[in-house]
Amino acid sequence: MLAEDLEAIEDISPLEPGKTYDLPTPYDCFGAGAILMEAFKKSDTSQ
Repeated sequence: MLAEDLEAIEDISPLEPGKTYDLPTPYDCFGAGAILMEAFKKSDTSQ
């Protein structure tokens, strides 16, 4: 539904029914998790 709303609002390429689209996600991206943990640790100590 969100994709359809965005398609109606913005001038982007239409999504085709029945077609699959690869979307980047944070799953199995352990380096990003480590970076986020460091950011959380730094924000806790700076307060």
